[in-house]
Amino acid sequence: MTTKNYTLKLEPEGFKPEKQEFFHFRGLKVRYLGPTNFKGSRVVIEDTRHGDKRYIDYDYSQRGILEIALNFLMGEEIFLEIEGFTYNEKDGSYTLLTLDFETKINKKGRAK
Repeated sequence: MTTKNYTLKLEPEGFKPEKQEFFHFRGLKVRYLGPTNFKGSRVVIEDTRHGDKRYIDYDYSQRGILEIALNFLMGEEIFLEIEGFTYNEKDGSYTLLTLDFETKINKKGRAK
């Protein structure tokens, strides 16, 4: 991982103020969309920073939505470096974390 990219001055009660460095990530929410009368199952990737969405057909040869999303985002068309992820047990979604704030995930965007 690269150098931390965000600094805050924290002043906790009873302690001297100090600067703390953090990683500031861009989040990409990944969730499953079931089939409809017109479309099969899909995976949607939503850029929580830019508001873009990308829909991908569900590939049953892969092991679920996380693998489908990672293969798509880290593939030749987009190529984002994913630094980590978190899983939401309540709604079954993942949030992928990246330090790349520029590359678009929609078809109009271009990879760097």
